[in-house]
Amino acid sequence: MISNPKGLTRARPAALNKRLLPNLLIFWAPWGASTGGKKKYPASIKFYDDGYNFEDPKAPYGIVNSYNLTQRLVSRVFLNPRAVDEPGSIVEGLPLKDALESARREIERQRAGSRREDEYAAADLAIVALLRGDVDWRDKLDDFLYSEPEPQPYAVQVTLDVLVELQGRLAETREGSPEFRNRVAKACDEIRRKIGA
Repeated sequence: MISNPKGLTRARPAALNKRLLPNLLIFWAPWGASTGGKKKYPASIKFYDDGYNFEDPKAPYGIVNSYNLTQRLVSRVFLNPRAVDEPGSIVEGLPLKDALESARREIERQRAGSRREDEYAAADLAIVALLRGDVDWRDKLDDFLYSEPEPQPYAVQVTLDVLVELQGRLAETREGSPEFRNRVAKACDEIRRKIGA
């Protein structure tokens, strides 16, 4: 396994091609998710940050994706749920509010281009809008859930899984504003309605 993708990025960018890297990111993703599921949030953040080093638009690989971008922020919210409502909060070295704003811009840029019909990009945008408390977060969630073509059931289920886990974390820690907890609960309810659960 690659233990330092940031160093690899600088050392041998030509050694990994555009076909290999997306597959590497798919392999990489479960490591972040599995550590997050075990409530090892700093380890999860590190995995997603490392994966983001490949996705970063400034990286030399040309990968257009937002999975690690989004999950590195979601993992930080799991670690510190209050940070969503606290301007200037820095979680694991990242100013969360600024990073969420930047993520929204990047995902919208991707959605305006090659990921226009990508349900995972739509899901990432909905999650980021929800975390930010944007006035259009419900619209972004509907854009994902009711898009044409219809999103794959797996995309809908994993989005629900993340939000249900976040809802549990908010209940466990009793952190996060009532507004934030309410947004997450409403999003979970809306996705459940969509899948008939």
